[in-house]
Amino acid sequence: MKKIFLFVVIAITLLFYLPSLTYSVKLYDELNIIKENYLPICNSFAEMIELIKHLGLNYYVESTNTLYSNIYSLRCNPFGNLLQLFIQILFKKNTFLYHAYSICLHLINTSLVFLMLNKASLIISRNKEALSNSYRLAIVAILSLFWALHPANIESILLITNANIVLSYTLVFSAMYCYLSSYSNESNNFNLKIQHYILITACYLPALFIAEFHFLVPAILIAYSLGIIHSSGFTLKLNNFKASILSTLPFITCVVIFIVFFLFSNTRINTTIYNSQSYNNIQLLLERIFWFAPQVMSHLIKLTLAPIKLSIDQSHLVIFGQTLFSPYAICCIAFMLIITFLGFISFFKNKPSLLYILIIPFLISLMPFSHILAPLYNITSERYLYLPSFIFIFGLTHFIIYYASFHKTNLTKVVMPLMSLLLIAMTIRAHIRKVEWEDNISLYKAAIKATDNPLFKAFRYKGLTPTDRILIGLPEFEVDPKYRRIAITLIKEAIKKYKHEKKLYQDKTPAIVKSYGLDPATFYAKSGYFLAQTDFTINTNPEEALKIISNYASDLSLFDSSSASFYAS
Repeated sequence: MKKIFLFVVIAITLLFYLPSLTYSVKLYDELNIIKENYLPICNSFAEMIELIKHLGLNYYVESTNTLYSNIYSLRCNPFGNLLQLFIQILFKKNTFLYHAYSICLHLINTSLVFLMLNKASLIISRNKEALSNSYRLAIVAILSLFWALHPANIESILLITNANIVLSYTLVFSAMYCYLSSYSNESNNFNLKIQHYILITACYLPALFIAEFHFLVPAILIAYSLGIIHSSGFTLKLNNFKASILSTLPFITCVVIFIVFFLFSNTRINTTIYNSQSYNNIQLLLERIFWFAPQVMSHLIKLTLAPIKLSIDQSHLVIFGQTLFSPYAICCIAFMLIITFLGFISFFKNKPSLLYILIIPFLISLMPFSHILAPLYNITSERYLYLPSFIFIFGLTHFIIYYASFHKTNLTKVVMPLMSLLLIAMTIRAHIRKVEWEDNISLYKAAIKATDNPLFKAFRYKGLTPTDRILIGLPEFEVDPKYRRIAITLIKEAIKKYKHEKKLYQDKTPAIVKSYGLDPATFYAKSGYFLAQTDFTINTNPEEALKIISNYASDLSLFDSSSASFYAS
């Protein structure tokens, strides 16, 4: 029975993603592979070995997008570089193969998600006679499809430069499934044997060196195991905490190894990115953790529960309060405090602690992308939700299965139809998002449609390069002149907007917003840069471009490296 439901889930997921195999290359990151901007494409394994011998793998990549923020994230992942070199030998510049690779990995991940949700349903459903096996598996299958077809996960799968990150999730999911499979009903704990230790380490350690943001997986599992132990009616004791930590020891060991590597690499400067700023570091740290991060996390939660506004420029859709005590900022802070409080109250007051299992592991999974631990150049992206969306659905599975088990007669007629309707709605939104990823024009137009900000619209209008012109040396010069003229009109509108906001809010803008370059004065300067740059692509007149940008260059500290370089040249 389980195999039949799993087959149906895999078949539906495959049919959904199959049309995307023929999608063309996009300007958005994917050109880095085709033009070999990041790593060269070797013609043989011998050439790859020779390249590694002379250049090594332990080098650093500076990630930035000047319109997302002024933050520069320095990254080093030797194993990821080796993996990328390897798949580039196999796939060359064939986008079909990259898409096939990513979809295959997602199908494997979907299988692992189904198996983990199935295991969770068995752990939480104590009253096994009240819930038939087929009904339970049907719930698991629908919830698996919620994750497999989640609209926010489309970016993770269809962005070909993200394929190895999807592989890292495959390794993480494999390690997590291995952990869950060690659960014993008799001891009500996770009893890992030597084979579990070996398999978890073999999967989780490489995942960390492919993508560093997996380091909080042990914290997620510790929180979950505590909830399960407490939900089973056991009195909360110190031994339960010890048992939870001991059960995740292979994960913790891998993280310790990774942290040692992290401390001896230049990547650690991400945690001290503000040293060059004129603001007090403590002030920035406090504002980032207690003011900035709650607004980012609130946006990520909204995106998980209601993935309506989707864009490759998801950073542009995050709302921040204009001042420290703006109503929106206060509401986000209050919201995060309330749901965290409810989660812990459930842990101490309720048996089973279903609200705790639903909320706390999910919030922990969001932390690497929330800017709490370190500033990130990218405020947020849809691809950041690949693991958190699973953790939320994983917690939701416990909630639904438990109440379906103990209140079957009341909920049977409601749960399945409601879940089916929600799945249909989610699939329709996912299909629309999938179609938007078909080519460069449709992807960028979707980003334009998603925002009301004239500067952000202009940023993508001037990148509407036709697919057949993307591989030209300077693709921005291949954009239809009408789109560039629209961009200029929008930039002029943005200049008026930010000039007005400078007068109203600049002095009240929180220091953390200024340090990220998200304040009105910085956007005003960036608008001037984009106006000069776009004008130059139309008229190719450097004197006129210089004249335009000079009007916004009164404070060069507001210019990022791209703006300053353009001004200097």
